[in-house]
Amino acid sequence: MLLADIEARAQNGFHCRIGLEKFLMFPRIGAMSLDTPERVKYFCLARNRACGYCRLRQGRSVTRAGTRHDPVQLSDMFTRANVRTQNRDEQRQRKRAREKLSRHGWKSNKRCRLTDKADKCLVHVSLGDDVPPPYAGLIQFEKMHTFFINYCTYCLDQLSQCVPKESYKIVAEGVNGCYQFRDPITGRTHPRLTTVLKMTHLTAERRVRAIFYWAHVLGTNATCIYEDVRKEAQTAVASLQLLLIATRGHRAYTERELDMIFGQVGREFFRNLEAIAQFTHDRRIARAKTGATPFEPTARCVYLFIRSYCCV
Repeated sequence: MLLADIEARAQNGFHCRIGLEKFLMFPRIGAMSLDTPERVKYFCLARNRACGYCRLRQGRSVTRAGTRHDPVQLSDMFTRANVRTQNRDEQRQRKRAREKLSRHGWKSNKRCRLTDKADKCLVHVSLGDDVPPPYAGLIQFEKMHTFFINYCTYCLDQLSQCVPKESYKIVAEGVNGCYQFRDPITGRTHPRLTTVLKMTHLTAERRVRAIFYWAHVLGTNATCIYEDVRKEAQTAVASLQLLLIATRGHRAYTERELDMIFGQVGREFFRNLEAIAQFTHDRRIARAKTGATPFEPTARCVYLFIRSYCCV
């Protein structure tokens, strides 16, 4: 009902009085506050990892540049993917359209009806390459869940796995010795964090604060983590700090600087994060291999053996 009222008055506007003056207003929808699972369901994305701007195919690295979604081509593929026909040629086109939508990160059997209910009230903008984003850019993930929660969670989770048990005390001493952060405008101190190795019940603000704690814990040598990933960890924390500072908008950056921060620096962050993830994965696999002997199989091996035997 609210969306219908906004669309009905988006073209001709409505009169309102503010103080003693009368204005003609034209309502527009510029953003939608949706969490990641809600956004995936609302816009009919195939998976949480799928992107509404680029064709992030399943299995591809996030550091690889993708092709932009074309709204006109996207609408045409959805039309061909959901057509009901008995014609063989149209059935083949329908199958190809469904497979293509699935590869590009969309659900072929569902379609978002936003443009059917709202068109005049949407703000159609361009991304600089003459290709407008799908659904007038409303499919964009907001910065709180993208940067403050997701990016920080990825980094904190990988860093905690790179700390050996004998270095837990060093990390705790670094956290306790870190000075208390203050708000640059009001001067109020932020609450301290007791640990950076556990993310239980951490809010978005505390996850951001934990990244800056990690910069003090690592220092210039990063002796508290494994030697093989010390450089990658320092680079990941430094690049994420720059992304968080630029996202908050408290400092003025030019368009060229923002392109460098979210392009080159963001790519460097994920490149180092993937290197750390590869190290932790290889270390976990090596530890599992050394722990399992031919005479003492792991519980996982026993389970797979029993399951395969029962399925025969």
